[in-house]
Amino acid sequence: PKSYNWRMGHSIAICESGDIHSGCRSDSGARRSKNFAGGTAGAFSGNPLPTSCGDFAMKQVMRLARHEWSLVMRDPRFFIPFVAVPLILIVLHGISLFAVSGDPVQGWTLTRTFLAVLSLVGASLAVPLGADAFAGEKERHSWETLLCLPLPRNQLFIGKVLGVLPFPLKAGWVGQILVLCLAGWNGCLRFAEPMEWIFPLLLTPILSLFFCALSVLISLRSDTVRGAAQLTGLSLLILFPVVIVGTQAWSGHPVYLMYLLLGLLAGAGVCFGMGMKQLQ
Repeated sequence: PKSYNWRMGHSIAICESGDIHSGCRSDSGARRSKNFAGGTAGAFSGNPLPTSCGDFAMKQVMRLARHEWSLVMRDPRFFIPFVAVPLILIVLHGISLFAVSGDPVQGWTLTRTFLAVLSLVGASLAVPLGADAFAGEKERHSWETLLCLPLPRNQLFIGKVLGVLPFPLKAGWVGQILVLCLAGWNGCLRFAEPMEWIFPLLLTPILSLFFCALSVLISLRSDTVRGAAQLTGLSLLILFPVVIVGTQAWSGHPVYLMYLLLGLLAGAGVCFGMGMKQLQ
């Protein structure tokens, strides 16, 4: 089989039968291989980029996403910012609740602010992962290998976004749940309307999806990871005051909050459309 380097120390072997096997090379030079896209025999016959959709394409998209997850989880040090930043915010929230323990209404106002901030913090963690999605492949000279996967090219964008999405989503949700637990223990949660704490929980996945799609799109259009990360970080700085001010000013108007969620979903859809069109 022909082997191509993909990511750091990772290789993909394309067999003559059309199957793809991926593995790692250890320091001793031994290779561990596993089937990455089993059942794709003949996928390279005639056309290396199959145009069929449906169940086959979704299976390959999920295999690509799981492959991205495994690459991230190999380095535990990467999870330090995913744990440290929300943890610092939770500690600050606990201290703030203790300082205003005599005023539950003010305590809930602080809690509502921390919930919105945690949504943004979780989404911001998509920046380093998303910036590496395609620009990293170009820097590692594995861009051609990625395009040779038995997957329609426009589906590569979906696989890359799904490979980033779980990490900011989990970081945001776990932090928000812990903040709500502190608010319930403090007693200020009973002064909140249901929509006031349901909306931040809905904002986190939608905002994470938008930033994952945006960061992957910027990575696709960039030649370097550093350039992609800088552009994505700039867009985060622009959106940060919009989300914070919007959630605070519209807290009593659920219709306006739904407009904000729909706007973020529309933005994510535009990013998906542009990215898939460019890869065709």
